[in-house]
Amino acid sequence: MEVIFRELEQLDIKIEYTWPVGIDWTNQINPKSLQNLSAIIINGEGTIHDTKNNKPARNLLKLASFAALNSVPCYLINSTIYQVEKKHIEDLRLFRRIYVRDKASQVFLKENNIHANFVPDLSFFFELSSDIIVHKHQKNKVLVTDSVLKNSTQELKKFAMNNKFEYLKFVKHPNIFRRILEKFKRVAGKLNLISSKIKSKPSCPRNFQKFIELFSGANLVVAGRYHAVTTALSNKIPVICIESNTPKISFLLNDIFEEKKRLMSFIDPAKKYLNRNFSNKEQALLNNYISFGRVQMKTMFKEISQESS
Repeated sequence: MEVIFRELEQLDIKIEYTWPVGIDWTNQINPKSLQNLSAIIINGEGTIHDTKNNKPARNLLKLASFAALNSVPCYLINSTIYQVEKKHIEDLRLFRRIYVRDKASQVFLKENNIHANFVPDLSFFFELSSDIIVHKHQKNKVLVTDSVLKNSTQELKKFAMNNKFEYLKFVKHPNIFRRILEKFKRVAGKLNLISSKIKSKPSCPRNFQKFIELFSGANLVVAGRYHAVTTALSNKIPVICIESNTPKISFLLNDIFEEKKRLMSFIDPAKKYLNRNFSNKEQALLNNYISFGRVQMKTMFKEISQESS
């Protein structure tokens, strides 16, 4: 989100308020609150998948029709589109523009006669603050992260322990008192006891600046989360991945390296993956991808700004 805020601010676009994806917006947003809005921007972040069993994804798509009914242009950005039912594809047609973060999503939408632009994930363009300590890569430092999938997390943790590698959880879960407080906020918001424009964090990513600092110095990252992969790659750290709950990591690797050889399976002997420095070809492809992506990202926000001004 920091990248979105930064880019919009540079274009003198004022953000009226934000709505967290974890909170159902239906029946909570008053249509009158949209009267002074020039646009609604949805940060997809891979949420638009498996709409049959994924209520948050369905709710995001409903926002496009809600915006259209109230004559407010709605933009979907930074998203992977995967396994969307036909009835929900119709909601996708209501977005003014769609910007997907992988070419596989672009192809899927094209097959359904929906145009989308390709812009790499926005985490590639995160800017470090001056007080962040970035260490030089250490020859034998291997960092292992968790996964969104429980079984994969267990395998990754065991892999780190068996090889005496550093293990890092990408998401921290709040304690019981924090969870109780957040539940109260959601209930109180529905009952109009407090403002419904609240931010709820049932699970919160670590401070991204600090996360990059922890990554720095690693000679290799073994990652089970999409944004752990993008964090490593954006900082030019070699990475080995296991797939997430959708093929989004495979899509990313294909877009950058034109192959998936950095995708790991725990069925295979793990140690064969550990000497995986970037080849000259991989380094060049990664540099080109990030340079291309930065231009695409700037173009995306400029288009939204021009249409909503």
